[in-house]
Formats: sequence, structure tokens, C-alpha cells
Amino acid sequence: MLRRDKWSHHELAEIAFQAERLHLGITGGWQDQYAAVFGGFNFIEFHPEENIVSPIRLQPEIALELEESLIMCDTGISHHSGNIHDDQKQTMASEAVQQSVKKNVELTYLARKYLLKGDLVKFAECLDSAWRLKRNFSSMISSEHIDAIYEGALKNGAVGGKLLGAGGGGYFIFYVPPFRKNALINYLKSNNLTIQPFCFEQDGLKTWTSREHVNHAIGK
Repeated sequence: MLRRDKWSHHELAEIAFQAERLHLGITGGWQDQYAAVFGGFNFIEFHPEENIVSPIRLQPEIALELEESLIMCDTGISHHSGNIHDDQKQTMASEAVQQSVKKNVELTYLARKYLLKGDLVKFAECLDSAWRLKRNFSSMISSEHIDAIYEGALKNGAVGGKLLGAGGGGYFIFYVPPFRKNALINYLKSNNLTIQPFCFEQDGLKTWTSREHVNHAIGK
């Protein structure tokens, strides 16, 4: 359907959220919708009243170094994020889990600082700490097999990493210094984990206005 009114990025993200979470009844958060719509590097704060997207003005050389130092691999383990989020709702009643969540939020501010300064090793250490905290949110987020993959990656050059999304399977992202990159790739491949090439998306969602009148007559 074509529309004359133009939605803002915030409105588009909210529409996508409502379609998935409210109308389809799939449990989850706002992160995927906002990341896809806005693109680039952003620090996103989610509040009951509003969600605030603050662009991170990352120097091009830092972004390039970061992209070259990240490895994404497919664990080959399927997962259902909605089930994991449902389980997290139950575990959030625990004071220990609430404290882990609070520490994880605090880590995002620290990670942002290191990212802006270009201290990528410290940034990767924040990833490691955040992943270790996140595993406490639900027993469905990790497993002995996933933990073994992660610890093996650390022994083969990775400084930190995490499962993307809710966890339970899917893709791992690892930060590894360039001179240790081949060792990590060899380790992952030896464990039948598929390396997935990727690049950062700067622009996010793109929309355009369709021409109002189209004349299909030949020669006009």
C-alpha cells in the first residue's frame, strides 16, 4: 500500500515492534527493530515512556579496525527467541538475576566509552563480561556445548564475544586482534562452525516516494 504521509524512524520501529510483539504475539524486545531501522552505531536507551536513540560518532578508522577484528560464526544450533524471552520473564523475579541485568546495563555505558576512545580490547572485555552475566538471565541462553565453543574461542585468540540475539543458538560474534585471527578461524572451522562474512550497515532502512503519475504509453 502506498502512503502520502511519511513516518519517522521512531514510528517505523514502533510499527515493526507492534506487528511482531503485539499482533503476532512473539515475545521479545525493541532492539532488533530499532537497529534495523536506524542503522549505523547507536546507543539506544529503552524506557517505559520512550526509547532514545543517540548516534555514536565513531571515527572511520576505529569502525574499520572493529569490523576487521570481528568474526561471526554459525553455531548450527537452532533456537526460538520467544521461548527464551518467556523464560526470562519468570527468572526476573530473582534478585540475583535483577542484579545481573543491572550490571549488564552499566557495562553498556563502559563499552560505549571504550568504543569512542578506540580502545577495542577493553571494549571486547566488556563483551566478555556482558556475555557471562547474560548467561545468568535464563538457563536457556547457553548450554555446555555453547560454553565449550566460547571458552575454546578465548583460548584461540578471542578477547570476548557473545551470542547474537536472545541466545540459545544462532550466531556467535567474537572480537579477536588481527594477528590472532587465523588461529581463531582455524579453531572454529575445526569444530565445524561456519564463518559468516558481514559488514556494518550505516544507513539502516531506506524509503522513497513513488512517482504519483506514471504514464505507460509508448513514446510518452
